[in-house]
Amino acid sequence: MGMVFGSLVADGFLIVESQKRNLVEDLGRVLLRQARSLGVGDRVMRHSASLTEMGKKGDWDAVRRELISTQQDVEQAMTELRDQKMAHLISLGGWLRGLEICAGAVESNYTPDRAAVLWQRDLINYFAEEIKTLPPAVAHKPLFEKVRTGVNAIRDLLNRAPEKLSLDDVKALHTQARELNAIIAASD
Repeated sequence: MGMVFGSLVADGFLIVESQKRNLVEDLGRVLLRQARSLGVGDRVMRHSASLTEMGKKGDWDAVRRELISTQQDVEQAMTELRDQKMAHLISLGGWLRGLEICAGAVESNYTPDRAAVLWQRDLINYFAEEIKTLPPAVAHKPLFEKVRTGVNAIRDLLNRAPEKLSLDDVKALHTQARELNAIIAASD
């Protein structure tokens, strides 16, 4: 659930970038539903209303700030509930969705400079290490075994690749991120 929430926030940033007013209200509703499933619906309710209102006005900078605030509030709530693992999973879900979107954009118009934004070795190493700390009852569920395998594949690629990723590297990142996001979405 946490990874799905993070992915939805990333989709929200895509909505902001494309300035799709008609999608903001749906995003707010879906974020609220996911937050309720995480037990933090109250924290997101005000954000949902603000997202919808600002999106209707076309105030995209404010929508972006509200999305950041929404994710931070949910992660903070998870930490307060002593569920830091869930907070990390929210971040991982958002990062994976962002990687898919960015890698797809870079793949469609590749240059080494554009590909450089994908080279986030420290971040993938952090997430790979965090996944190792999941409780065994969670870590051995099929979803998390697939996520661990996929994150490790991304990690291997970024750790062996030079700072300038090739088009083939970008394609591999895009494919891996897309497949992981599909697995995560199907688990919801």
